[in-house]
Amino acid sequence: MRIYLILSESPIDKNSGGTTAAYDRLQALLKIASNLSVAFIDWDKKYPSPFSINQIDYYPIHTKYETEYISKNIFIKTTIFIKKFKSIEPWFSTDLYPSKSTKELDERIRSFNPDVICFDNITSTFIWMKFPDYPRIYFAHNVERDVIQYTCGGGFIKRSLEKFIMKLYENRILSTATASIFYTERDRSKLCNNTKRLTYVVPPAFSEPLKQTSTELSKINYIIMPTNAKWPPNKKSLDHFFSKCLPLLSRSYNIYITGADSNGYLANIAKKNDNVKYLGLLNRGEYEQTFINAKLFVNPTLYGSGFQIKLIEAIRFNIPIVSTSFSNPFSNAIPSSDDYEIMAKIINDHMSNAQPIVPMNYDDLYRSTTAQLYQIFSDIKSKT
Repeated sequence: MRIYLILSESPIDKNSGGTTAAYDRLQALLKIASNLSVAFIDWDKKYPSPFSINQIDYYPIHTKYETEYISKNIFIKTTIFIKKFKSIEPWFSTDLYPSKSTKELDERIRSFNPDVICFDNITSTFIWMKFPDYPRIYFAHNVERDVIQYTCGGGFIKRSLEKFIMKLYENRILSTATASIFYTERDRSKLCNNTKRLTYVVPPAFSEPLKQTSTELSKINYIIMPTNAKWPPNKKSLDHFFSKCLPLLSRSYNIYITGADSNGYLANIAKKNDNVKYLGLLNRGEYEQTFINAKLFVNPTLYGSGFQIKLIEAIRFNIPIVSTSFSNPFSNAIPSSDDYEIMAKIINDHMSNAQPIVPMNYDDLYRSTTAQLYQIFSDIKSKT
């Protein structure tokens, strides 16, 4: 099967969670495709031209920041102006299309003549309507209309308008997709409860299992909590955890926080609590080593949508997990509670070895995910 994959981030530099996830999805489709070609949105314009790695062709999509090209082209400037004020479209439609690189992308896709085009995340769909004659798969990371309330600046009226625009756009994508792949049943139920299109729920266990993971004997007595405090749902969830759960936890172990800070929020929490250590934004190697050595991964998320990649990483690194019920997609396989007294007891019992938590088996999850993807693409091939 010939697959053209459009990613919302670069899969080349794996120093962030987003780029690592993009790389993992690429690798998953590589196992299915007889021929795979990839385009990705190059937000920072790091890649000036198409290139190849390991026989895969990559095409960097440049954004509206191609200012030199746009500023000299009165037709492009006029088109963008009209599109913004006459069409009900989300921000990325006018930021990314039309532009010089997206016109070239159109030509490359048609020249490649794929059996299916895969769109990874909502921003990659800016060119969606150009290809009604091709089977299209949408990987739905989130309920994007709900994400708007956290990403859109301005007051209530502006957020409500942007949410309405995103809802219309999201419905259009879902209603015209050959198939949509969701990462949680909650998201599929919210977005596609009555659709007649093909929909699937596939946990994003796309990375191959590690050849060797740490054992319980090699664990160090600390909890790992990766986060991004710049993302409002995370910060709101952390507020609840540190105000309600942290006071109930034993002081015999430390909590290591990693990830992006927001105006000193995480650093201040660490300063106020001697058993909380903020490690900063680690590079990928440091992050993985810190993760692998941890005795427990705690996921305090209570808000948002989608599937948190750090949960999959913890399973892959063979780390026991405690989660809120809200962000636990695996039911009884992971101990979870939204009651912080119960959560604190589960954490303390594990860290003191009174009632150790058994890690989930990543190998089984990976095999199940791979089998699902094979079946999905077989279904689509048989129906098109």
